[in-house]
Amino acid sequence: MKKHIFAMVLLMPIISFASEQEASESNGDKALKVYDSTKFCYYADKEFSEGARHYIGDVVQRCTRREDNTLYWKTL
Repeated sequence: MKKHIFAMVLLMPIISFASEQEASESNGDKALKVYDSTKFCYYADKEFSEGARHYIGDVVQRCTRREDNTLYWKTL
């Protein structure tokens, strides 16, 4: 019985280390997207440049620059 307990105590750090490595690798697959509103307008996680038109049903929007140099969707 003591041999089994001793083996479990020795294996616990190895098992916990393996589970931590697996978790960090799965998080590393997802790249963080950086949004820069001075360069693009965004819709549905896609980038649109200044002057681009976007249609939602009967509504038309244009990617327009504000006075503070940021881009936004202006409804026409």
